[in-house]
Amino acid sequence: MGSPSTLSYFGSFFTAMTTIYFLFDLLEKNTSDDVKLDLSEKLKKIKTYEGLNNWAETFGKAFDKIFGKEFITWEKFIKSSIASYVCLLICFTYSYSLNSIYYINLFETYGYFTIFFFLFVFGAWFNLVPDYICLNKTRYLIKLCEKPLTKGEKVGILLGDIISTYIIFFFSIIFPTIIFVLLKAIGVIEIALLYLSDSFGNFEPPDIPLSVFLATTYFASIWFYLYLISSRLISCWQFFESFMNKKRNTPFTDLGIISILIVFVIYLIAAPFVLFK
Repeated sequence: MGSPSTLSYFGSFFTAMTTIYFLFDLLEKNTSDDVKLDLSEKLKKIKTYEGLNNWAETFGKAFDKIFGKEFITWEKFIKSSIASYVCLLICFTYSYSLNSIYYINLFETYGYFTIFFFLFVFGAWFNLVPDYICLNKTRYLIKLCEKPLTKGEKVGILLGDIISTYIIFFFSIIFPTIIFVLLKAIGVIEIALLYLSDSFGNFEPPDIPLSVFLATTYFASIWFYLYLISSRLISCWQFFESFMNKKRNTPFTDLGIISILIVFVIYLIAAPFVLFK
């Protein structure tokens, strides 16, 4: 049996869908043919997808405006670092919401200052360079997808991005570990541990889940994912609108279908935050 929040969520979803359906069905049945014909003519003049044709391309332009067109610059690295820490805080907050008891115990053991200090240090350790590499990779992939590509090629590029991002993050763990071993061999680590022991009392670093930092690295690819999603949605909307143009002798039914789709997307987006908190 589902939890009360799950049952309430799906209950409100089906209630909203049923209400929308019967409302527009009632309007369809009780509206005169002249009114429906007039509304149909107005709806036929709407060509929303024509204004959205260049929407996906704006992601590349927005990316260049925020981070710059050059692939390797200090300015871009600084902006990428700021974005990494913002994403790290978002991922950490979301992880906290999923397992609050674990984090409450962690904060009670180490204190807030120590947790956020090590979150900052681990962020620099695991995320700054990998996120910068993934950010440049994202811009390259967006530029690559601006060319005519088949659906299979786009799916291949998407899978390649997911796998390569994981590999980049994996090496971000390996290389710092090698550096750590070398520093420990020459005695630097022992000095650092003594300093941390004096400063924090407990020099053992807190066990912040590695998934928080991995999710942060995947945030660098969000521009590419939004690019692909928006391109797909625009294509679907173009098909849907052309279909509606052929069938607009029932305008209220068509508007009901659009309303149901919008509500469905809203519930779909909200589902992870409501059902898995």
